[in-house]
Amino acid sequence: MLSLSYSLMQLKSSRSLTRKAMRSIMQKLKKEFRREKVRDGNLVPAAPGRHPCSNPSERRPGFVRFKKLLDDWAEWLKCSRKLAALLDTDKKVSITSLLSTLEEAGLSAYSGKKTQYASVRFVRMLIHCSGCSFADTEEDWEILRKMSKHVSDVVRDYGIERYEDALAMRNAMRSRSRRTKYSFSDLVIFICLLKLKKDW
Repeated sequence: MLSLSYSLMQLKSSRSLTRKAMRSIMQKLKKEFRREKVRDGNLVPAAPGRHPCSNPSERRPGFVRFKKLLDDWAEWLKCSRKLAALLDTDKKVSITSLLSTLEEAGLSAYSGKKTQYASVRFVRMLIHCSGCSFADTEEDWEILRKMSKHVSDVVRDYGIERYEDALAMRNAMRSRSRRTKYSFSDLVIFICLLKLKKDW
C-alpha cells in the first residue's frame, strides 16, 4: 500500500498524467489487492467476496473499465477538464450540459445515449460529489423521466410526465422535507422507492 501511495504522490507532484503512468498504477493496484476481497464492508485476506476494485452495481470488473478508459486517454483527459470547468461554479448545473460534453468527446466507453441509466447515474454523481446544485431544467426532466423503463412507468403512474407537474411535485417535496436543494434527481429516486415498496 505504501508503494501505491508513493506512486500516486509522484504522479501528483510531477503532473505527468499519462497513459503509461496510469497503467503503472493499475498494475500496482492489481498486485496490492490480488489476495484481498471485500466482505460485509471490510477488506479481508483471501476470502470469498467482491474484488476491491469492482463496481457493486455491475458485473464487469473495474480493471476492464480502466483499460477501456486508457484506450481513449487523451480524449478522456480533455473531456474531464471540460466537465471540471462546468462543475467549478456557484451556479446550478444542468444534467443535459454534462451529458452533451460526454457526447461531444467521442469516447468509446460512452454509449452516447443521454437517457441511458448508467450515463445519467454517472453525471448525477458528478454533480453531487462536486457540491453543486441541480438546475432542474425542462431538458433535464425529459432525460431523467426516461432513464429506464422502471422510471418511465413510475413517472406515468404518478402523473408527472409533464415538466410543470414534476416541478409542482418537487416543490411540494421541498416544502415537506424542508430541503431547499431537493431536486428532480431526488424526486426520481423517491418515487422509485415508493414503487418498489408497493410492489413488495
